[in-house]
Amino acid sequence: MDETYRTSVNIPLSDLNLKFDPVAPTLTINDTLLQAVRILSKDKTVSAIPITNPLTGEVQDAFIRSDIRVSFFVCPFWTYISDINMKLRTRVFFFEMYCLDQFFVIDRVYMQLDTKISDFLARHKNSRHVPHTTLNANVFDVVFNMLSKRQHLSFVLTPQKKFVGIFTLRHVFNLLLTGHA
Repeated sequence: MDETYRTSVNIPLSDLNLKFDPVAPTLTINDTLLQAVRILSKDKTVSAIPITNPLTGEVQDAFIRSDIRVSFFVCPFWTYISDINMKLRTRVFFFEMYCLDQFFVIDRVYMQLDTKISDFLARHKNSRHVPHTTLNANVFDVVFNMLSKRQHLSFVLTPQKKFVGIFTLRHVFNLLLTGHA
């Protein structure tokens, strides 16, 4: 490994001058899938949504983009997604005839968009492995933790487990290519 890259990845995250979104979206375990899908569909730059404890604000889990699946199909302009049992009726407007960017939740749970996130994550545990780090951790340790857990992101938390931001592989590539993040 080149010495430049080695010194680049041994610096703490706090020295990278990362700009985390101060109003990044968060959800609680009592929120519904519909809210998570809306956030992930609306903003393509959001790769994960931290799920926080509604009382303490501590990060408990995550709803990540891989919890949903992109569906490619032809659809009418107005599509009604409804579940007779739940009596949920949500009208989703599609701007084009081909819905190439519409997200649907895995395992056909999209027919039950009023399902609580806690219930969904109890069935689909793949998001439980989102690594957590602090601003004091060095880049090498954070990337090693992300890769060992097969994730492309890590939540940056305060020592009190409050959400600060999301550190992704995009930050790492930017650091390696430009010399700074």
